[in-house]
Amino acid sequence: MYANKLEYEKMKQVYEATKIAFNLVNKVSVTAIIVNHDIKGEINRIKTYLNTSLKFTETLLNTYRENL
Repeated sequence: MYANKLEYEKMKQVYEATKIAFNLVNKVSVTAIIVNHDIKGEINRIKTYLNTSLKFTETLLNTYRENL
């Protein structure tokens, strides 16, 4: 039981860190695209990766929560 709780807390930290990174990329992307339109594809790729990571960690969190 303790190990599951510890894993859940670690996963929660990963989720929060990923959410912060996603929000930062969103804020920076507007300015970056204005300055250099060629970077738009790369920024969109990063945003897609972070969004996928958020969904995946959210699914894991829900699974851990159900098993606690």
